[in-house]
Amino acid sequence: MKWFKKSADKGNTYAAVQLGEMYLLGQGTTANEQEAKKWFSFAAHKGNAKGQEKLGDMYFYGEAGPHNYGEARKWYLLAAEQGLTFEPSHKIGDMFLIGEGGDVNYPEALKWYLKADELGDRDAAVFIATIYRQSNKSLAARWLLKGATQGNTIAMCDLAKAYINGRGIERNNLEAFKWLAVVTAKENNPEAEELFRQTAKTMSHSELANARKQAAELVKKYVTAQDREDKDFEKGLKGN
Repeated sequence: MKWFKKSADKGNTYAAVQLGEMYLLGQGTTANEQEAKKWFSFAAHKGNAKGQEKLGDMYFYGEAGPHNYGEARKWYLLAAEQGLTFEPSHKIGDMFLIGEGGDVNYPEALKWYLKADELGDRDAAVFIATIYRQSNKSLAARWLLKGATQGNTIAMCDLAKAYINGRGIERNNLEAFKWLAVVTAKENNPEAEELFRQTAKTMSHSELANARKQAAELVKKYVTAQDREDKDFEKGLKGN
């Protein structure tokens, strides 16, 4: 911490951000939100994107002061405009989508979710699909497919519903079954489990056998040993 403080005092914004993190989390020092905010603000005002994002977080979550969504939006936007990482783009997208710190603005939300996706955000596709669903169900389905293939279980479940209902994509209970198999293997999801059972009931014996065979391949691709362990642990907690 001593090195970060010395370097930050000389104007190093990277060190200032690290110092802010240490004060915020109480690493190597007593936690102090005011000091954290001071150093994030220092870095942010000097144009450091991570400092801008962290300062936005403090305003958003009401750390070292009351919630201030307007200020959070301002700093997230400045960080996002630098385009270095996807997190601030996703955060500003959320604020435009919900209307925190200003008016709801779907075109701006879409713009920043697309940027987040471009920068590697594996969760952005679900939000992009949500926005497109109002005007272009086919495009929404394509984004759900992208999100599903990136491993997002919300996208998998929504894609399965689209296949079942023919919403923006051709009805296909086999594809729905396969993606629901992944979701139910990966996590405890009562809604997906019920859809999985109901979809299976629409199939003949031979169709179901084929669906299970294909689903097993998809499960092998997307479900890890850690996923199964986490699912069992969560199930055990709920059982207690």
